[in-house]
Amino acid sequence: MRTQVLKAAKHLGIPSCQSPLSAEELLEADEVFLTNSLIGLLPVSIIENHPLNRGTLWKELSAAIEYPQAP
Repeated sequence: MRTQVLKAAKHLGIPSCQSPLSAEELLEADEVFLTNSLIGLLPVSIIENHPLNRGTLWKELSAAIEYPQAP
């Protein structure tokens, strides 16, 4: 799923990179989301009792992801 999200970001012209982040960096992010092969792309709305923005980036990426077809 991570690969699909990175491909979708590239296709949409959204800059992306992979790197370790501190808790402080996560709390300062415009948006935070998780990837999972079963759920897909899941926005994070709270970290350690700190609410986060739920913007539209995750919706754009989710719509652009090529989900595998069930056999």
